[in-house]
Amino acid sequence: MFSIVFYLIDSVPKLIFDTNHTTFSKILTTFVNLKELELDGSYHYPWNCLENLPLPLLQTLKTRAIPVEILVSLIENTNGHLNKISIDCIFYEEIINKIIQVIYQNCPKLKYLKLIPIISENITEFENILIKCQYLDELFISVDNLFDPRELFGILIRSPIGLFKLK
Repeated sequence: MFSIVFYLIDSVPKLIFDTNHTTFSKILTTFVNLKELELDGSYHYPWNCLENLPLPLLQTLKTRAIPVEILVSLIENTNGHLNKISIDCIFYEEIINKIIQVIYQNCPKLKYLKLIPIISENITEFENILIKCQYLDELFISVDNLFDPRELFGILIRSPIGLFKLK
């Protein structure tokens, strides 16, 4: 079971769609003024209906168990307005770098980031988020057991941002 939740400004506060509906992708394209999107799902759902979806005003993206290709496409199509990103449950650690890259390349106004998991192989790319996302003030990350926390703290000390909250 999974859900897709939309929060709309000056309209219906919350919409939940049955994603098995055949017109789902057509409905999504009408939400050009969408500010907040929450996707909680399954890797087995055909998420390709969200690929290349234009969300030029999207500010908040919260996801759980969404394929990386769809996450990358959603972030790329927000025109740099995303300021809050929460990504839970990425099962393919080797492609986390792709998500990290799309975040620092497309989200200059990012203030909040939750990214699970970060593994030691991703730390170099992760440092780019701290360099390029100058407004980041809240960071929530989860690391693997092989991760050396001294490396993370070294990166945080060198970074130009002033985090308000680190978890």
